[in-house]
Amino acid sequence: AGHELITHKNCTTGTIGKSVLLPISYRLNQQFASYTIQWETSDWTILYYRVTNSTTDPQGSPTWENGEVTVFPKYKDRVQFFRLNGSLVLWDLQLNDTASYQVILTTAENITEKQISVTITETTISSGRCIPKPSGLIIEEADPNSFSK
Repeated sequence: AGHELITHKNCTTGTIGKSVLLPISYRLNQQFASYTIQWETSDWTILYYRVTNSTTDPQGSPTWENGEVTVFPKYKDRVQFFRLNGSLVLWDLQLNDTASYQVILTTAENITEKQISVTITETTISSGRCIPKPSGLIIEEADPNSFSK
C-alpha cells in the first residue's frame, strides 16, 4: 500500500484549561506528488494540511515537507500541528472538546482514517486510564496492573 497511518494512543484524557496531545505518525511507501492530512470531529473540521512536495527517509517517514496548513475558525489559536508526524495538540480545553477525533491521510492511492477518543475532565485523572465514551465506539482494553501508580 502507498501509506501507513499510526495512532500512538487509542484514547486519552485532558483537563479543562490545559492541553492534550493526539499523537500519530505516518509513513509513505512511495513518493506522492501531493497528499493531505485532515483532523476532524463528527461536528467540525479542525485543520487541513495539503503537502505539495516532500522527502522521506528510507522507512518512509517524512524528513522535509512543503505544504499549507489551514486551521478552521473554531480552532484558531487553539491547536498546534506537527507537520512531519501529523500529531495535533489542543490547547485551552473545554468539556465540549470531549469527542472522537479522526485523522485522515489521503494520497493518490488510497485514504486511511484513524480515531483517538478524547475525554475532558474538570480535574486531572491520576490513574492514567482512559474513560470509554458512552457510545463504546473506542474502548482501550488494558490490564489495570500494567499502569504504574
